[in-house]
Amino acid sequence: MYLLWQSIKKNRYLRHVKKMSQNLKDMRISSLDHEEEMNAELIISVKTFPARFESVYITLLSLFNQTIKPNKIVLVLDESEMGNHEVPEEILKLRQNGLEILRVNDSGRSYDKLLPVIHKYPEATIITCDDDVIYEDWRVEVLVKAHEENPEAIIGHRGHEMLFNTNQELLPYMEWIPATNRTPSEKLLLTGAGGILYPPHLLNANLLTDLTLARSLAPIADDIWFWVVARVSEVKTMCLGNNSLLEYTWEESPDSLSIINRNMGQNDVQLGNVLTHFKITLP
Repeated sequence: MYLLWQSIKKNRYLRHVKKMSQNLKDMRISSLDHEEEMNAELIISVKTFPARFESVYITLLSLFNQTIKPNKIVLVLDESEMGNHEVPEEILKLRQNGLEILRVNDSGRSYDKLLPVIHKYPEATIITCDDDVIYEDWRVEVLVKAHEENPEAIIGHRGHEMLFNTNQELLPYMEWIPATNRTPSEKLLLTGAGGILYPPHLLNANLLTDLTLARSLAPIADDIWFWVVARVSEVKTMCLGNNSLLEYTWEESPDSLSIINRNMGQNDVQLGNVLTHFKITLP
């Protein structure tokens, strides 16, 4: 009975995703030209690779459909992951609406959704998004409004709240709970799928972009690296508590970074690495 119910849920979910995807394809894609002057440049950044070209196209359409438009949407591609693949024509056509394709050569894997974009646009406010999520049209507006009220904070839609045992020892990542808008910054680890807003010049730039150190301590956990850089930089983080997601696929690939980090305990290993290196005591 459980397997039958799971199958029904999966089919309903995939039908909903298909309908949402088709609705986005049928919509007229608006350009990112702004009628009103914005106080600062707002950029949405997405990192992808060939296996995700199908899903990232839908992701991009959903980002063009936001109630508050960014100045630019940047799609980051790592040349070492491209092989003989070409960017699909449907994605290339989005350049006329304001998409920029940024090609990089030094693979930072998931770090590439932020670091090369900050390097190219150091004065911009950057929102990072994942390449397999369909974003509701309110996602960017809610982040921007929260940023206007909290300009010195890094703000995300979703995250995890760290939990501790009776001896104040940190529990494993798998035992943490979804963060809410009441989760204090010192117990918050933002996760990128829902979208995270990074204001310019808050984080220690030398540390943030030290990819050699990042790869040695948290090679496949950019969320943990960005968290520790914020902590060392004494920058507040905030979660809005919007934890639901409309992901393009029902199941994650067994070799996806989130599966490896979450289910195989690598988040705990990499978090331990940064805590030890930076001599951080929690909570």
